[in-house]
Amino acid sequence: MCMKKIEITPIISALALLLSFNYPVFWSVGLFALVPFLVWIYKAENWKKVFIWGLVFGFIFMGGVISWFWSAYPLDWAGIDSAFAAISPIFFIWSLSATVFALFIALWAVAFWRLKRNSAADLFIAAFLWIIFEYARSWAFSIFWAGSGALIGAHWSLGFLGYILANNAALLQLAGMGGVYLLSFVVVLLNILVYGVWHLWHKGFFSLLKNKIIAVFALLLIVIVISGVNYFLLNSAGSEERITAALLTTNVPAVFGSSLEERGVKIEQLYEFLDRESSGLKNVDLLVFPESSGFINAVSGLTGSLFLKMLLGEDEKLVIDSSPVKVVDKEDIYSRMYYLNTKKSGETFNDYYDKLFLMPYGEYIPYFAEIFARVVGYSEWVQDFIRIRGFSGGDAVSLGEFRGIKIGALFCSETISPALYRELASKGAEVLVSVSSYAVFHGSPLHFQQLLAMAKVRAVENNRYFLQASNFAPSFVIDNHGRLLQSSVRGQDSVLYGNIEVISQKSFYNALLDLF
Repeated sequence: MCMKKIEITPIISALALLLSFNYPVFWSVGLFALVPFLVWIYKAENWKKVFIWGLVFGFIFMGGVISWFWSAYPLDWAGIDSAFAAISPIFFIWSLSATVFALFIALWAVAFWRLKRNSAADLFIAAFLWIIFEYARSWAFSIFWAGSGALIGAHWSLGFLGYILANNAALLQLAGMGGVYLLSFVVVLLNILVYGVWHLWHKGFFSLLKNKIIAVFALLLIVIVISGVNYFLLNSAGSEERITAALLTTNVPAVFGSSLEERGVKIEQLYEFLDRESSGLKNVDLLVFPESSGFINAVSGLTGSLFLKMLLGEDEKLVIDSSPVKVVDKEDIYSRMYYLNTKKSGETFNDYYDKLFLMPYGEYIPYFAEIFARVVGYSEWVQDFIRIRGFSGGDAVSLGEFRGIKIGALFCSETISPALYRELASKGAEVLVSVSSYAVFHGSPLHFQQLLAMAKVRAVENNRYFLQASNFAPSFVIDNHGRLLQSSVRGQDSVLYGNIEVISQKSFYNALLDLF
């Protein structure tokens, strides 16, 4: 790539936006971080230059957003024992992913450069174009990483600007009206509004349109006030029905396959851990294990049923756990989640969910990467990976139920998808749950922080409490307004007890989308 000179402005803008996205304390910077880039776009002379520096801007921002990819190093959990050999695949995946994401930011910059009107209309042109390209890139990324077991659709919401507002309680409530896309719209709208105000003082852009600027300010203020009123009204009109949930936090490292003996030791440790917590667990209604604990599979017999009754008491309870399952007649491996109603604990597991949104390189190998690996002589590793970590995707989301209460649960990475949790709520889920493990990324705080922001948005989008039981990261409880109510201590095996509101009322966002 040949460039006559380095443009500093897009780089500064990208770094400021990244700062606001990755560090919640600086979230407000995101409300004006795009302004330097917008100034530069208005002055740009041709679309090629806009595209190139839009790509640079996008790569810096998205490369920083997904920098937690590097926390997967070393790759012993994926069967790559050489620390040196692990660097190349991580760099390949990180740089290629950042480039794909950046491409759509560059296309937004070009589209806005061509369509801008140097008028108040630019407020909405920039914001609408941004969410259109966010939606497009969420689709494109799923197609780019297509493979056996991949889920194709608008699920990849990594780096959506709307997640910046997860750190502001009032603005976050807008997610209940229009989801994360409305939040992104507002972030971009505020940025170009700041740009317009800046130009007012320079008698340039908007200089003759002060009345329109004032009108837009008034409109934005009305939206914020309505959002705040909605927040306090919903807060005062809580549900009368509540349940007590117990969320387990563990710290089990990720491994590339494990022996029967190693799995036995893991289950025995869980038995002992639960036995120590038995006095508190007798009072819970919902018990949630972190991702792939495998406890329910181990207690599925009569002895296990007796243990659960001793542990949880005779009342009807719900236990949620998961483990990899190989379906013999299909020769497929599924990441399976079980909903175990203790009144049916002696029966075959009929209520389960097979993970839909699988992660590339962690749970399947994309087609082009598999071909490349075989060409360069890694066929044996590909076969081992597919045999041990090559999962197949499920068919549909499902719910668990006890005492007439419906619980909808998904796996860790599925928090990224706005569509899957909305589908759970549309099916009648009254509490949302995530069973999670951050072991592959060695408990990366940045990875956890981003998924926490997404969980807050999912809670508000669906007007539901959001619970997460975690391995290698804190477990937490978020209410339907996106407030973090409780969180366990990082690095400590523990049980987090939460008083959870059961909510059946749909958010405006869900009610609207259910009409289509």
